[in-house]
Amino acid sequence: METRKQAYKIWSSELLPTFQKDTVQHAHCINTVNSNLQKFKTKTPNEFSEIINRQFKNYNIIFTDASVDNATKFVGVGIYSENPKIKYSERLPDHWSVFSAEMYAIGRAIVCAEEKKIKNLLIASDSLSSIQKLKKWRIDSNNNIISVKVEK
Repeated sequence: METRKQAYKIWSSELLPTFQKDTVQHAHCINTVNSNLQKFKTKTPNEFSEIINRQFKNYNIIFTDASVDNATKFVGVGIYSENPKIKYSERLPDHWSVFSAEMYAIGRAIVCAEEKKIKNLLIASDSLSSIQKLKKWRIDSNNNIISVKVEK
């Protein structure tokens, strides 16, 4: 009878269990370039092409963008690359901010690049706040999950 009571006891301790696990460091420095190009000027596409040809000739470029429709509050992202061919769009939850959507788009671009086995990657984003966040990103307890996924 005593054995049966023992079988139903739940073990407890004041100490939390710990586990030793080898980890691979995924976070690293991200190089960023601010082109200072203005979005709606007629010369911008030519100036952008010059920068690409001068500084990033051997890179695969993936363009990312996100938007929120003010009337419907619909949130979505788009990812595009000519070579390799990538056309991706996704509707996101309506409560997401443009910043979160831009970060998500950058993260999805990285996933697409990994799937296509792209080595030299340039992500073109018009989100200065996302680029600044990634540039200053450090591991701490205040990171949001989107930043962590993008940094990997």
